[in-house]
Amino acid sequence: AKEAFWAMVEAHARMVDAVRANDVVDADGDGRATRIGVVYAMSPVRPLSPEKPADVSAAKNLFYLYNEVFLNAVAKGEVDADWNGRRVRRADFEGRLDWLGINYYGGTAVEGLGASPVPGMSPLFTVNPFTLRVFEENPEGLIEMIRAGAALGVPVMITENGIPDPNDDGTAPRTIAMHLAAAQRAIAEGLPVEGYFYWSLIDNFEWNHGMSMKFGLYAVNPADATKRRVARKGVATFRDIAGAREVPDSIRAAYGL
Repeated sequence: AKEAFWAMVEAHARMVDAVRANDVVDADGDGRATRIGVVYAMSPVRPLSPEKPADVSAAKNLFYLYNEVFLNAVAKGEVDADWNGRRVRRADFEGRLDWLGINYYGGTAVEGLGASPVPGMSPLFTVNPFTLRVFEENPEGLIEMIRAGAALGVPVMITENGIPDPNDDGTAPRTIAMHLAAAQRAIAEGLPVEGYFYWSLIDNFEWNHGMSMKFGLYAVNPADATKRRVARKGVATFRDIAGAREVPDSIRAAYGL
């Protein structure tokens, strides 16, 4: 697993070098010929029981392994080859990231075991894989991930954020409002947030979940030959926020933001 992981990092760095060497025309006049980033699923991690040192340690370790090892390598050239916390610098990896796309759907709570349960895995991987618990609607966690991205020295975009809302019961509008309000707070804090993309415009094929997870702002029935799109309540919320370029007071009041 480690060899495949570092092959992916190497491939990314060499791809960036090749694109920069061959794409030398500033087509859009922004002063740069290329601007290359990665989209990365990030998640805050908290201990399942904060009073247990093993859980606290596992949360810290998993945050590092999940969120930082790859990004530290391609942004800072910091290589932790054995995933043990010891890093060396590789100049041929450093600076191979111009921006970071964050896919964000909430955080994870973990229980620590004190030792890795997976043979040959990192000694930092002390998490009980059967007690990983995902918690939804954690807008403060989005700010935490934006801070982590900004610490790499690059601007960030929220490239995915959303929640299934199959019954159109108001879950999506609340999620949109909460997380865009969080992004607005991050900008006010001076963090370099360049954009936000909701996942997704329409109901889509969600890999192993197929069409069963209804993320779309617009509902689409796959059995309908016309693939007619029907607006859910999230459309109006997203439209109003985008039009105002901020979360309006009326929406903040509606969700206690």
